[in-house]
Amino acid sequence: MNTRRTKKQSYTIREVSQITSLKSYVLRYWETEFDELRPKKDRNGNRTYRIEDIKLIFLIKKLLYEDKYTIEGARQRLQAVQKSGQQLDFSFDRLRKEDAAFEIKKGLEEILVLLDQSNHPESGPRKVTVVADHKKKKSPKRVRQPALPDNLTSVSSNGMHVPSDTITD
Repeated sequence: MNTRRTKKQSYTIREVSQITSLKSYVLRYWETEFDELRPKKDRNGNRTYRIEDIKLIFLIKKLLYEDKYTIEGARQRLQAVQKSGQQLDFSFDRLRKEDAAFEIKKGLEEILVLLDQSNHPESGPRKVTVVADHKKKKSPKRVRQPALPDNLTSVSSNGMHVPSDTITD
């Protein structure tokens, strides 16, 4: 039996949206901004993206989101690559892995910001960046809570620990 997987020839905008982690309206907007991104349309007028289109989307996403180009800057960069005759010869799997790593990093940064806000709600959000550190770190030591003296075993109505002989009903 032949178990070899065949890659699809074309993808819908919904599939490309899921593959690239971009909203479909972003993909449609990019079509208006980047002349290189022109997916074909089927008989019903639905967009059909080829692998080359998806690679280009990953490249545009990298230029805009990771390299922080403006749309105009990314457009100029793509045109410069085309004029120089360089091929956009990137492996689809490599682009997908790089994009997944970027999405994970972005998610971790968002989690750090949320954690920082919950630890310091009065100070507001602060810029937090994730730095890859592959050195093994020692786990932090646990801090034990000091034991309460025997005479502080009662809790008053306001939640404070007080000596048991001072509480009156």
